Amino acid sequence: MKRLIAFAATAFVITTASAQMPDFKRDEQIAEMKKLAWMVGEWRGTGSMQMGPGPAHVSQVHERIESKLDGLAIMVEGIGMAKDASGKDTKVHHALATISWSPECKCYRFPAHTMLGSFVNAEMRVAGDTVVWGFKTGPMEVRYTIRQTEKGQWHEVGDRSADGKTWQRFFEMTLDRAK
Repeated sequence: MKRLIAFAATAFVITTASAQMPDFKRDEQIAEMKKLAWMVGEWRGTGSMQMGPGPAHVSQVHERIESKLDGLAIMVEGIGMAKDASGKDTKVHHALATISWSPECKCYRFPAHTMLGSFVNAEMRVAGDTVVWGFKTGPMEVRYTIRQTEKGQWHEVGDRSADGKTWQRFFEMTLDRAK
């Protein structure tokens, strides 16, 4: 019992002391995350994806971007709906990701999950109102570029490359702020 009380008292002292220390890393994280503040909100629009021969598949896209943990992280949820052969609305895309700044690597972390069960730990760069994120999947490199247009729209394109030099566009969407 004495050991339990001593442990609890030590844990309390450590927790209280650390809570009173200034956290410069937290300030850095919040400052870096503010660069993405324009993305926060709800967005709706149209996207198209070309995955092989034939016409591009068009979908209605809804992106919900939320600031979390007092600005330390951003949660991104994207859903794409399209008409199937019978005219019924079907979900063709659903992804969930978080974005955060890592003071250790001085980089953005962008782990993302899809409705198909896939996961990527994407790399992300931010320059002004442009965000570039991407990943490698087998021999293929994929990159997405998001820009805020002069009209305040979210415009995103996706390109893929087998050699890192020659890029082929396979995705494009333009979204308007809904909220």
